[in-house]
Amino acid sequence: MRDVQQVCRLRGSGFYGLQSDRSGYSGAMDELEVRVVSHEEAADGIAELWSGSTLFAVTRLEAGEVVLRIDPRPDGQPVVVGARRLRIALKQARDMLEAG
Repeated sequence: MRDVQQVCRLRGSGFYGLQSDRSGYSGAMDELEVRVVSHEEAADGIAELWSGSTLFAVTRLEAGEVVLRIDPRPDGQPVVVGARRLRIALKQARDMLEAG
């Protein structure tokens, strides 16, 4: 990894939040960003997934495998992300981590 921080921004379909009347939340995800912020974090398999200014998921190494931890939104509601966008983000995170 050449720079200490690598960032990949992804645009496309996907949502951060619920799209139902039940939840009252209907915000579309503007941008999904993958960040690897240091060589040390890359060595530990840590990549951050952001939507705007909100960190919503982190990868890490667990028993030699990269796993994904997804946190609820700050308001406690679940995070909903388009499967295609998440697949692309996870591939980008893997590529960034391998380059680290």
